[in-house]
Amino acid sequence: MIGFPNFYIFSISNNSLMYATICGIIVLGGEEVASVDKIVDKMKRQPNGIRIEEVDRVLHYYGYILDRQKGSHRQYINAKGDVLTVPERRPTIKSFYVNEILSRLGL
Repeated sequence: MIGFPNFYIFSISNNSLMYATICGIIVLGGEEVASVDKIVDKMKRQPNGIRIEEVDRVLHYYGYILDRQKGSHRQYINAKGDVLTVPERRPTIKSFYVNEILSRLGL
């Protein structure tokens, strides 16, 4: 197992890379791209109905990692140093934050 900040590589098999985040296990490969595209479409169509797990998956796909969490606020950072703060609300996050994520990702 190889350790990186906030995630660990578990196995490499069938051209897929599995790693665990704080939110769960994500498989990178063809299936991941399809699910991320579906989530992004949902974010554009229905920004009020997005869960933090979906935001986490999209941000990880676009190169953001969970840097730290203080209270209910998660801070994600990418390789360029861009920091994105998302409050972890249940059951869904506010549409303002979803729209901010989409604009930061250029979508």
